[in-house]
Amino acid sequence: MIRRKFTGAIIRPFLFALILECVGCMAAFGQEPAATPTSAKKPPIANATPVQATGTIEGSITDDDGKPLPDASVFVLAVGDQKRSKAATAAETGKFKVLDVPLTMYRIFAYAPSFVMPHDAVPAAGEQEKYYRPGEAVNISLIKGGVITGSVTDLAGEALVGVSVQAIRLPAADDSENFFALDLLSRRRETDDRGVFRIYGLPAGRYLVLAGGKAEYSFRQTPFDRDAPTFYPSSTRDTASVVTVQSGQEVSGTDIRYRNEPGSTVSGRVTGAATKNVQLLMTVAGITTPISATSSRDQDGAFSFTGVPNGDYKITALAMDDSFKPAGRGSGSTSVKGADVTGLSIRLAPLASLSGSMVRPEKPDVNCDPKSQASRDPAIVSLANLRKDDLDFLNFGRTETNIDPQGSFNMTGFGGGTFRLRTVLPDDWFIQSISRTTAKPANPKTSKPASMPQSTPPELVSIGNGENITGLTLTASSGAGSAGGSMSGAAPDISVPAGLRLLLVPTEKERTDDTLRYGESGVDRNGTFIFRNLAPGTYRLVSRIRAVDPQNIPRPLAWDAKERAKLLHDAESGGMPLEIKPCQKLNGMGLILGPDGTVKFKANQSVN
Repeated sequence: MIRRKFTGAIIRPFLFALILECVGCMAAFGQEPAATPTSAKKPPIANATPVQATGTIEGSITDDDGKPLPDASVFVLAVGDQKRSKAATAAETGKFKVLDVPLTMYRIFAYAPSFVMPHDAVPAAGEQEKYYRPGEAVNISLIKGGVITGSVTDLAGEALVGVSVQAIRLPAADDSENFFALDLLSRRRETDDRGVFRIYGLPAGRYLVLAGGKAEYSFRQTPFDRDAPTFYPSSTRDTASVVTVQSGQEVSGTDIRYRNEPGSTVSGRVTGAATKNVQLLMTVAGITTPISATSSRDQDGAFSFTGVPNGDYKITALAMDDSFKPAGRGSGSTSVKGADVTGLSIRLAPLASLSGSMVRPEKPDVNCDPKSQASRDPAIVSLANLRKDDLDFLNFGRTETNIDPQGSFNMTGFGGGTFRLRTVLPDDWFIQSISRTTAKPANPKTSKPASMPQSTPPELVSIGNGENITGLTLTASSGAGSAGGSMSGAAPDISVPAGLRLLLVPTEKERTDDTLRYGESGVDRNGTFIFRNLAPGTYRLVSRIRAVDPQNIPRPLAWDAKERAKLLHDAESGGMPLEIKPCQKLNGMGLILGPDGTVKFKANQSVN
């Protein structure tokens, strides 16, 4: 048997940060402000702030067979303000109701033991995230997760008790970082007194299974903490076997013969931003692999990773202030070759911010629904990083915010990068134009700030660490339409390929260089697609197959002048005409995918 000395317990703050990312500010859920004692002797306060309007979010949680999931947890996460987030528990019927939620936008997740969120509940790379408004029905169907089970023995064949076993899901082409985060906490278990482990609640996918190393988020140490992980069946990461799991499937016999090899220690110091809380992750080959990390500014920023196998790594760090709001970030690289690595230095850079306003006419030119309150409906502006970053996983402050009733917005606490500006608007609004000024010197002749070059797509935002961009103006118009539907193959053996995109190309000559007038939508694995918030006008529909990289969000094809010229040519020569009239909803379109990849409307279908 393997014997080692226990050295005590280390309480890690990283679990708090991770939970905060996955399910919102847990401490704030369901809490109401404490009642303030009142006295009849005190007169009412003049000009008191009016009571904020609230609404209700309700729906149901079921399994993939439509059966209710009683006691499922529901997390209602307010965009840009976790203090407004709430939680609920489903009743015996699977139904839930959250009362008195402010009129803002929300993300909603559900959890039940051994179940996972459906893949289509979280967007693929480059697609818009799903948000909800109070009053909308929310119906989530959870999927039964898969299971990986087996045993861990030493080299003599004896069972190892209390060793940590983890399943790391390899990213698929259409994954998103959000989907990865949602199920991370369910992937690690310890072996029982027979040396047997059972990891349940796994999304379908391909996994690496490993034993040993620090049991992340644990309050105690084990004899295996400083070992290099042993990958199934008894190998290093480079020669590990991949375990494939389907939804609801139990994969047994995943037995690991423990190698009992010591790992290395990687240590250093975090410098820069004056914060007390620094969280770190170590990644290898694009896979987030928490090995063992402790860091505290109270200890002069020292950090240490233990049980690190040989390989090339990237270490990423996020600093938070006393309120656990992001305050700085940094990264570094290192290689481990059979020896400890010491003296690393990671300097935290200050975070960036962006602010601006959205302008909407007080009297819309087109009123799609006279009873609608669209002018006061919540709207969101967000920044989608065009290259995914390990720091995005650490950063539980989202790069998104609500646009307030006065039209202003402000995003803070994110790292520099190149982003795509995205908006979530009421259905009958679209973005007419985007304008902004840069940090370039003012024109000496006019004393006005320099404008962005006309060749720069208006949705493209580049911002450096510590930079503060102001003066971004979004001009919205009313009368938007939408177009959506489903696609099927022209023959039973034709399926929708991964990376298939549909594009709407404007036909008006004055719009051909206006990238805001192009539409691009992915087609999901079920063949469905949707274009939202479309400006009224005439279009032609074309298709493209684009390689999907889970580490990068694809830039719209229309952003590239050469690709835009090809789209215009294809639209003129073979694109399917489509007219979007003011307020028109074409949400039942049917498309046929031919053997040569061309897309056509189903026969006898009128789309205008």
